[in-house]
Amino acid sequence: MDFNKHIKYILLLILLNPIYIKLHSQEYEITNFSDNKAVSEAYIYTISRDSLGYIWIGTGDGLIRFDGKIFKIYTTEDSLSDNFISSSINDGVNMWFGHMNGTVSFFNGKVFSKYAVNAGDQGPVSCFGKDENGNVWMSYYNGQFLKLNHKRVIEELSFKASKSVLTFQFAGKNRILIGTGSGLLLSEIKSPGEIIELKKFPETDGMQIVKIIKKVSGEGYYAATANEGIFILNNDMDIIGQIQGFTEVQAIHEDQNNILWIATFGNGLVSIDEHGKKSEFKEYTGENVKAVFAGTEGNIWIGGYGSGLTRISNRVFRIINLDYDLYGRDVTAICHDGQHAWIGTEKGLIKTDLKGNISYYKNTFNDKITSLCTDNKGNLWIGTETDGMFVLDSSSRLKKININSGSLEKSITSLTASGGFIWIGTKKGICRVRISDYQIQWYTIGSGLPHNSINGLYADSTGKIWICSRSNILAYISEKSVKRLNINTGSSGLSFSDFTTDERSFLWAGSFGSGLYRIDGDSLVVITSQNGLYSDFCHALITDSREHVWVVHQDALSRVDIKNFFVRTFDKFDQSGEKIIFNVKAASRDDEGRIWLGTKKGIIIIDQTKETRDIPLIPEITSLRINNEEVEFSTRRIVLKPGKYTIEIDYNAVSQKEPDMVTYRIFMEGYDQQVELTRLNSIIYRNISDGTYKFNLSALNGDG
Repeated sequence: MDFNKHIKYILLLILLNPIYIKLHSQEYEITNFSDNKAVSEAYIYTISRDSLGYIWIGTGDGLIRFDGKIFKIYTTEDSLSDNFISSSINDGVNMWFGHMNGTVSFFNGKVFSKYAVNAGDQGPVSCFGKDENGNVWMSYYNGQFLKLNHKRVIEELSFKASKSVLTFQFAGKNRILIGTGSGLLLSEIKSPGEIIELKKFPETDGMQIVKIIKKVSGEGYYAATANEGIFILNNDMDIIGQIQGFTEVQAIHEDQNNILWIATFGNGLVSIDEHGKKSEFKEYTGENVKAVFAGTEGNIWIGGYGSGLTRISNRVFRIINLDYDLYGRDVTAICHDGQHAWIGTEKGLIKTDLKGNISYYKNTFNDKITSLCTDNKGNLWIGTETDGMFVLDSSSRLKKININSGSLEKSITSLTASGGFIWIGTKKGICRVRISDYQIQWYTIGSGLPHNSINGLYADSTGKIWICSRSNILAYISEKSVKRLNINTGSSGLSFSDFTTDERSFLWAGSFGSGLYRIDGDSLVVITSQNGLYSDFCHALITDSREHVWVVHQDALSRVDIKNFFVRTFDKFDQSGEKIIFNVKAASRDDEGRIWLGTKKGIIIIDQTKETRDIPLIPEITSLRINNEEVEFSTRRIVLKPGKYTIEIDYNAVSQKEPDMVTYRIFMEGYDQQVELTRLNSIIYRNISDGTYKFNLSALNGDG
């Protein structure tokens, strides 16, 4: 073959000084509850979470409980010992609150009680902590420690160092790291009734230790000083590092992603990730932050000193708006090559790294890029709408690949790579190109294709090339021949749009108008809009690393759990709620697990890397009324006299992440015929007569 007749070399003009621009996208969703009088101007001293998911906010004027929707205020009128809350802790079942006047309040899930401690002149409750057996301890500012249970003080210990105690953290059996107003100490609980000093840390002499926490990894501790940074300790109680550059530190907390959140006066909230990257949030939290707490659902709660409550959440959807004049905005194709992304727009080709730095290549295609693919030699293959194929090699030379002179053959719809070949979908068949020498082989209806107009191609891990065409026949190419899969899809007008395989090696097929199919041998699972899919028109499919298949529709996304087929839909991607129009098959996953989707106005990145795994919701019955009378339901069995009854049940489950997405599964045995799914928080059963009934309640978050 005379390759010179088939390959036309084109010099790609690269800007002499490539432009590098950071793709600006908001990494976090930040909510300031400034519109709620309960917390908008509060002085917040402590934040914690109970076992049901409620967030408790301790202020100088009372205690506030938040369920994701409603703030409820508690004061001494609700049996609090005092309105000024200085510290708090969840013991796994109950909540404990320490007060500035030295007293303690206890909440058992229903009512508050004043805990019997002899506060005297001990000063405020400075800190709560739990030992390795789960026992709750508290410290007073003057150095006294109390071991507590829900009824009484079990043990009272005195710290003999004659120093003010600001914070403490258990560090093994009977050992406590104690932060004082003049340094860090390792101490031991001794009987009877005292705590003795084991070790001083001379590096901290004269420093105020404001907070000590155990690392999430379990491999050591952080000890924050007020003005000399944060010390890092290992489990052998050696200081192995120091994070400097912070003053007037008030509190610290580490989240599940090993990001350290630092509350300061003057610089607001600051975070440091495990790589040392520092981020500041003062413009959102205000200059003075007293408390910070990392919740289990991935939320960071910030207590301002007079500036109220702020919540920071990881943003799953990040929108990148490209500069239209420079690059164009209509992202029609995306693919990834290691640490780089290649992006096709209506104006040309863009190359970025995964951090978003752009180097722009001048458009020499004079056509819309429809598909991008990289091969095993580092070449980028570029398909266009009407001008055929191009290859950009590692030396930045652009080559025109003349696969055919016909207009339909030059209309490229899809690309995929497998082994030493590039497979090219067109409007008149499939072209296979050998990467090493550009040898060409065509597949058409005459070769066994169901249809010549190809919607998409997909190479699975076994080397099969799956074919999406204007046909209801599932087909693939294997061992150089076209083979058909005999499956009854039940739809003669079916047209497949895209394929993907999940982590369990099942094949998924999207369609234009007939929904989503999971293929297992000769059997099908069909998911349509009747099963929760946003639309039956599936423009692209792509899997994530969390056992989901993402379905791209024209203006929305569906996420399907491959384990139970639960479907979650998304049609809003930022706070503006503006509609996003997605392009067909413009989808790719980078090496860090993020999904990139092309839209008419830029790129949407789905970033679940910092999302916490779903925490099961715990529902509770909040009220039971029988014939309009409130009934105590602490016992699990209620016996009524014969008659007719109306039973009303109120219930709740807390999701701080997405409170409006909570769904309840309810079923009254002996009354209901089937399980009911509802987002209502109450149910009424009428004309309950003689019999035995059992109420079953569970709750689902937005992810099922």
